[in-house]
Amino acid sequence: MIDFRERRKGIRVPFKNLGEALQKTALQGHTEQSAENWLEERGIGEGYRREVLNAWVRARYSQNLGTITAFGALLAADHAHSVGVDVAALWAAMAEKSGATLRLGAEVQGIERGSWGGWYVNSTSSPLLEMYDTVVIATPWGLSPLTQSLEQQLQPEDIPRNVSYVDQHITLFVSTAKISNDEFGGVDTVPGLILTTPCSWEYRNISGYTGRDGLGQPPFWVLSRIGESYGDMGKREYVYKVLSADKISDDLIQRWLGRGKDFVVVWRGYEKAAHSLLLPNQESAFSKIQLDQGLWYTGSIEEAATGIDMGAVMGENVAALIVDQWGKEGKYLSEDRRRPIDEE
Repeated sequence: MIDFRERRKGIRVPFKNLGEALQKTALQGHTEQSAENWLEERGIGEGYRREVLNAWVRARYSQNLGTITAFGALLAADHAHSVGVDVAALWAAMAEKSGATLRLGAEVQGIERGSWGGWYVNSTSSPLLEMYDTVVIATPWGLSPLTQSLEQQLQPEDIPRNVSYVDQHITLFVSTAKISNDEFGGVDTVPGLILTTPCSWEYRNISGYTGRDGLGQPPFWVLSRIGESYGDMGKREYVYKVLSADKISDDLIQRWLGRGKDFVVVWRGYEKAAHSLLLPNQESAFSKIQLDQGLWYTGSIEEAATGIDMGAVMGENVAALIVDQWGKEGKYLSEDRRRPIDEE
């Protein structure tokens, strides 16, 4: 882990190709092999892999060690403390400090190349086409409704890859009771964070599967107590969050709490693309970061890792590349004089 952290910190921006950036820090091999094989080759026993590392990987990515890359598994283990943490406030603070003009809720309906070197953007926030020097596609390519029209404007070799995703159910419920040890036997007090992993006799058979096929006997990936509140009568209530492959029934929640214990399900959600599947990439070929003049893509990082840390690295990288490109073009040129600049 110490070696992995140091290598990951060695990724320096700007870089024009993710594969080359990983190769420079000797992390390329971490994306080419499954974590199960990578760890086994280094003498990590199956018991530790299954009981500890696999549980963290499932909590973060809904995968098992047999399908996820070594890079993804080490990221999950290195950020074990962040499971269940809500980072929405951090994103909001970053946007506010940046001074950017936010148009939350606006839908981008079309992006077209302009003859002047930039892009026209059609969105619900404006009745007119708006002109932009630079556009950053910051959503995974296969999940954006814009990709079909954009692909017609790009060269075939510049079109990003479609990444496979795993779905996930999210359940939030509130109760005055803590989780009962009747359902989770063997401990006096059930911890506030429960992770799961396949039983020893089923691990080898399902370690190579993702999603519900790789879940095994446990009915969820993570069950966590994420906060406390006080109800109308002043009673302390515990807020729980469940991440699972299937919908969690009221009966199952009742079993966790104990018969007769009160609870209220406050939200059930379903994310069709909760996590990208971090499958071994033996060719070490990642989607391009610059798709066209003034058109950039941050989603290639989804092919290697997901999460706020690596996402921030790619965001910083694209920003640095854009500033560098603007410096070459001359940011004070008028729109009718601006021309694409060839790579050196």
